[in-house]
Amino acid sequence: MKRFYFLFPLLFSCFFSFAQNGAKENSAFPLAVDEQHSLMAAWEKKPVLDSKLVDDMETQGKWKVTSIGQMSYTKDRAKDGKQSLRFSTSMRDTAYLALPGNKNKWGSQFFNISGQAGAASVQLPFETPQDWSKYNRISFWVYVHPTSLPRHNINLRISNEGTVSTILSSARSHYANDLKPGMWNHVIFEMPHLERDKVTQFAVTRELTGNNPGEDEIVTYDIDNLEIQKVETDQYEGWNVAPGKFTFSHIGYRPNDAKIAMIGVGGDKFELIDPQNKVVFSGNVKAITGKNGAFNQLDFTDFKTSGIYRIRCGSQTSNPFPINDNVWLGPITKGLNFYFCERCGYEVPGLHKACHMDWQGFRGDVKKVINGGYHDAGDLSQGIWRTSMATYAMLNNLDVLQERNDQSDLPEKLQSEIVWGLQYLLKTRFGDGYHIHWCRMRMFTDNLIGTVDDVLIPAENLAWENFLAAAVESKAAKVFEKSDPNLARQLRAAAIDDWQAGVASRQNWEEATYEETSWGATSSLLLAKLTGEEKYRKQAAEFGNLIIKCQEQSFVQGIPITGYFYSNTQHQQVIHNKHSAFEEAAMIALAMLCKDLPENQNWIHWYSSAVLYSEYFMKRGSKISAPYNLLPNSVWTKAEVMEDKDEKRLPMLLKQFNEGTRLNDEYVLRTFPIWNDNLFHGNTNIQLSGAWALAEASKLRKDPEGMKLVGKQLEWVMGANPFGQSLMYGSGYDFPPQFAYCLKDIVGSLPVGMDSRAGDMPYWPATNSATYKEMWMEPVSRFMGAVSVYSSEDQLVIPEQNSAENVQLATETVQSANGDVTVTMTIKGTGKHQIDIKAFNTKANFESKPISLSAGKPEKIQLMLKVADKAIPYVAVISVDQNPALRNEIVGAYSDDSILSKK
Repeated sequence: MKRFYFLFPLLFSCFFSFAQNGAKENSAFPLAVDEQHSLMAAWEKKPVLDSKLVDDMETQGKWKVTSIGQMSYTKDRAKDGKQSLRFSTSMRDTAYLALPGNKNKWGSQFFNISGQAGAASVQLPFETPQDWSKYNRISFWVYVHPTSLPRHNINLRISNEGTVSTILSSARSHYANDLKPGMWNHVIFEMPHLERDKVTQFAVTRELTGNNPGEDEIVTYDIDNLEIQKVETDQYEGWNVAPGKFTFSHIGYRPNDAKIAMIGVGGDKFELIDPQNKVVFSGNVKAITGKNGAFNQLDFTDFKTSGIYRIRCGSQTSNPFPINDNVWLGPITKGLNFYFCERCGYEVPGLHKACHMDWQGFRGDVKKVINGGYHDAGDLSQGIWRTSMATYAMLNNLDVLQERNDQSDLPEKLQSEIVWGLQYLLKTRFGDGYHIHWCRMRMFTDNLIGTVDDVLIPAENLAWENFLAAAVESKAAKVFEKSDPNLARQLRAAAIDDWQAGVASRQNWEEATYEETSWGATSSLLLAKLTGEEKYRKQAAEFGNLIIKCQEQSFVQGIPITGYFYSNTQHQQVIHNKHSAFEEAAMIALAMLCKDLPENQNWIHWYSSAVLYSEYFMKRGSKISAPYNLLPNSVWTKAEVMEDKDEKRLPMLLKQFNEGTRLNDEYVLRTFPIWNDNLFHGNTNIQLSGAWALAEASKLRKDPEGMKLVGKQLEWVMGANPFGQSLMYGSGYDFPPQFAYCLKDIVGSLPVGMDSRAGDMPYWPATNSATYKEMWMEPVSRFMGAVSVYSSEDQLVIPEQNSAENVQLATETVQSANGDVTVTMTIKGTGKHQIDIKAFNTKANFESKPISLSAGKPEKIQLMLKVADKAIPYVAVISVDQNPALRNEIVGAYSDDSILSKK
């Protein structure tokens, strides 16, 4: 015990240095991972309660090899005994790649047969099915023969007789990443969630993901000592806090943030302790119950002193975390590291050499190499909107850091990465709005044009992608006007051209998609700022009006949720995000419209659209996942589900529908999507897209409660979830490996996201497979976008009271059942001023009123509102002298939301 207390201050000293200098840590990219805090390190420490040998590799003839793989037994080395199983393969199967079925209609490689570039495996079949139910972990050892190839990932698969795969089944293949050459690697996999009562085969597979020129083509692995084991496995499903865990933000809190942790089982009181083990704060544990169970909350919001702390409750003590103003700089830096490591066409040290120099796009007779930008995910695919969204999010973070006059090297790193993204956007333009929309890539190629692994793809002209590109280009052109005028000129020209191509893509803009309206408005406003031309402001307003046409603004059939969006202005389909998500698009546009066009006659409609979305969809919808308050995914109708005529799939869709929160006989609200296949699962990207959207709306509204809810989404990602795991690789504690089969685990990566298989509750098993655990550009970009807004706002804002220029405005509201709303305004200050009222779905008894204020004599004014339609929320915005800092909103609805909290 004495040794523990002697070492602990040193541990805290190291952590304190890390937390205080998060933006500068290991300043050279790529960042190295601190493996001692990983989930795999925690697994290694678990005691094995029981075990059974499956194969010690001492007897030959049990295994078989597939495809181009080679297998033998070797006495060169063994983890135990005298020999091990040797498995080797080339990283490219030229004959497989050359098969006609792998070609696209332009005659180039497209990996069509399996969706991959080939695979080789060694398999251990069992003549008599094995009952592994007593055991819950696989364990074996792999020695990696050193070569110049830096990427070593293997896949293990357990086949079970009688197991039927459905859209809600767990994947049975698991990827073990980052095996280290020249040593024995312990591969372990917890599998309590998998059926294993009649195991018929165990297989180890190497996906053939290619090699760069200069990297060895052959990989060799020695495998030994295959066991099944019994351990105390991690919790993987449900809302309850995992035993022995705290849910809290592993990267810490800002002093004025809400600071609420949870614990499964503990005492009646909790304490914060500093590096010297001194108690600096104590509080009562608050027991709460709701539809999702019973929880113990630890609220230390009132503690605001910067430092490094742990939480102690009963016999449990948390890992240390910081409180300071800069806690989000570390994750931003790590997200930037992820972008750097996903660079295509660039040598990333320890990951890959300059790649894909034979990847081509074409339009008509024009053909050119299209590498650059960023690989998409755990695979190597590429497309314009991935790189565009990443670049836009980085530009937002650069804005925030420059406004703060940040003196670290982070702004410089951001600029460097932004330029890399911009170069791709410029390089892959084919003119007249033609870009590389999307192209699949599953391997590292030979960089030689004219060989079997060449990928060729046509450029496409999509209006919304042109508007997105124009937004990025115009925003960046403004940033680089002085530092790189030549780049700024190129970006300006590209932005104008892309925007014009988007506008010209149809004869008129009476109808549009959600993405077109949103990015059309944003790009128009950014071009207006860049060029000063009025035509862009006019077009922005037209797009803004189309955004509103995409929104549901009434409580349909009396359900308590509204403000969500449809996929287009014709309301053909409610947006049901299942993988990709663009929730932020409309709120970015609406916030910018309200800021840049305050005199427009439709201002109140844009503002109210943001209010309805944030208040009656996001904030209200988050109640069904309390106390975590994850943002809702979507409202669903039973009729939508019943449209699916697949007899095998429909029962699974209905199951998910019925597990949602019932709004009435026809509608449900869900936190997680309703999945319609077994592959595209994962909600974190969708959640973070919503967080960015809510952040934009909350900043526009000066809504501290909305911004606190944004913080809860970000903190969930950073460990404040039921499993106590940070979802960002290399950040926080117990971060799990991610599906990265073409690359490696990368510090700063985020997965597609938390899954749900039953009960509309989180599901996060150990299986490392696509797509839910696949690292992906999109959640990182949404995280970076949300953080750029959240970190720029201080949560210490007093609601219902605003002040500026020696004037204070406060309001009190009384809503009557008949649709009358009485608002009492109290205004303090001096001098002559003007009150203006803008109203949505309500009529005010006056629109403008002059007032004269005297010091020490508050002025009280009564505003009467008459709600036009009680099936729609009402919004009134009160402003003094048209000053955004002196603006109060009156928001209300005749809608009962108690059903959202019922068990």
